[in-house]
Amino acid sequence: MGSLGHLWHRLEIAPADAAPYAEWRSLCGDDFGCIEGLLEANGRRASVVASPRPNAPDMRVVVHRNGTVVAVCDRGITPRRELAPDDYTLLHISLKRLRPVIAKALALETSTAPIKGLPGSFRLGTWGVPGSDRFPVTFVAEPDTTALGTTIRSVVSSSDLGMIILTPTADGWSDELREWVEARKGALVPADDALESDGASFIASGLWQGFIDRFVRRNGLNVAAPRRVKVKRKKRADRLGNIKAIEKTLTEMARDRVALIRTRLRDGQGMPTSLPRVTKSQIAATAKVKAYAVTRVFNDSDADSVRKLYSLVNDPDALWNSGFGRVGRGR
Repeated sequence: MGSLGHLWHRLEIAPADAAPYAEWRSLCGDDFGCIEGLLEANGRRASVVASPRPNAPDMRVVVHRNGTVVAVCDRGITPRRELAPDDYTLLHISLKRLRPVIAKALALETSTAPIKGLPGSFRLGTWGVPGSDRFPVTFVAEPDTTALGTTIRSVVSSSDLGMIILTPTADGWSDELREWVEARKGALVPADDALESDGASFIASGLWQGFIDRFVRRNGLNVAAPRRVKVKRKKRADRLGNIKAIEKTLTEMARDRVALIRTRLRDGQGMPTSLPRVTKSQIAATAKVKAYAVTRVFNDSDADSVRKLYSLVNDPDALWNSGFGRVGRGR
């Protein structure tokens, strides 16, 4: 099942990516209504489409002389099928449509500055309170962590005012980068923490006000505007429940990955040098918790087991030599 977490992760690793309608729907699941109106065709066709059969290889898109478009499975696993335009037309997120939607959700004054596209940055708008300056808010997405740091430093240095930087997720941040931004009275904010879905549109999450509160203190502002009711702190039972759910999810991932390694070794392919990195969004979707709950659990003093499991599932050698691997080998 898709989610907004999957969307933000995709915008981070492939900011300019395009996909057919069905792929976007699968990516966002119940939250698809949030982005359906943001999609626009980029004038190109997909070269492959997913097979309707589970675990079957993708199908090649072929255009016949009479104009019909079909999907062909080169391995003969899935029967040839004719495609409708929605099946093969590539769509991307329109940043011109995305900007006002995010600005409205976060109560920003929407910018009219030109958007060059992503990877890179664009001005979302400004944020402020009565009687204060209007502080710039910028969206930054770079798939490479080095490029992300360079772009953020360049954007923050371009203004004398503290700046709010929104990135799709916090996965590419380093402690040094966050401290550098905060030393200049700025704030780094992950979109997957700041924004939620009501099924049809983006809305500000309960965490957004916390980011704003810290930004206000950092810039010495006197907030005279009415404030939202402070979000109630999670009860201890809820916190421990999230830890248990995420620990269970990581345990299942570890077992699945050990089974994958065992199959590779049995087939003579050798130990994999790496495994696809498990992301916070993937963990949240599988554990059925909010993405920000994963961040809180990872920082929780009672969650040592979760942090150890997370290190294991991303390290094939350590995972294979751990208790998971030994049990699989019958020790």
